[in-house]
Amino acid sequence: MSSIIPRELSYREMREILYGNDEEIGSMYFLQEEGVFKPTDPREIRMRRDLKEELLEVLNSSEFKSRIRSNWILSPSWRVHSGKATLELLRLLERRGLAKRDEEHPDWFLLEDETTLVYVSLLAKYSAMESQTWTVTGTDLREYRNMTYGAKEGEKALKLHLKDVLPVPRENVRIDDILRFRRRRREELLRFREIMDEIQDELILAENFQEVKETVERHKERIEREILEIKRRMKSDLISLAIGCMEFLISGTQSLLSRDYVQFGTNLIGGSLLISKFIVKRNLGGIRERPLSYLYYAEKDGIVEITKNN
Repeated sequence: MSSIIPRELSYREMREILYGNDEEIGSMYFLQEEGVFKPTDPREIRMRRDLKEELLEVLNSSEFKSRIRSNWILSPSWRVHSGKATLELLRLLERRGLAKRDEEHPDWFLLEDETTLVYVSLLAKYSAMESQTWTVTGTDLREYRNMTYGAKEGEKALKLHLKDVLPVPRENVRIDDILRFRRRRREELLRFREIMDEIQDELILAENFQEVKETVERHKERIEREILEIKRRMKSDLISLAIGCMEFLISGTQSLLSRDYVQFGTNLIGGSLLISKFIVKRNLGGIRERPLSYLYYAEKDGIVEITKNN
């Protein structure tokens, strides 16, 4: 896990402005010591011209303009540290009425809600592209996935959706219990990830949707067995469970996706695994040349939909 944290951000600012207490910051340092979290400094990323150009493309879109609140300044809910953006960009947002310097904290800017979410989503995307290790960005807000990956030029991809299938810890489970489970059950978790990687690789090589369906049918019992095993292990370790969802966008399937849009589904242990065609931005191929270009947590009550971003 990683979070974008400017080097200029002080501990006092983190405590007083971001979190309000030392406990949240302590949890962050604990995760860092455990080797599962690292801060990412945006110093180089924020200077990228293509980041600014893509942000402006989103800000000028009709979808974005329809979402912003004209009176947001009366009750601003987002603060962004000046270290996360260039002064040029922040002044541009000020001129557009989307940002205002925080008078109480001069190193911070108040930003309109939608503007903040779009910008930090793009910042995360470009940070992943620059990372020395394979990094996957994620969001639980579908609309920002569509806006941040909604460029005019796109490349075709498959969307793989695991719906109401994946066992995940409930919110009240202590983080150290989750990390203990991760260490103890590393072999089982790695095996499940290897299966998903294998399916992904086979889908990339598929020539038609019949081959896609055959691949899913061939592997769904393996997925079911591994998920059931993980659920048993979590219960035996007294990890309180909820059932979650996961989605993947898989690029590199041009021959398969040259036909008209279609979709299909197949049952999987009370949930479903669905695949559809999707359009993603061309520069996703830059994320360390991995076909799994974008991963995000999907709403539990959602259903896979055909979407074309252009």
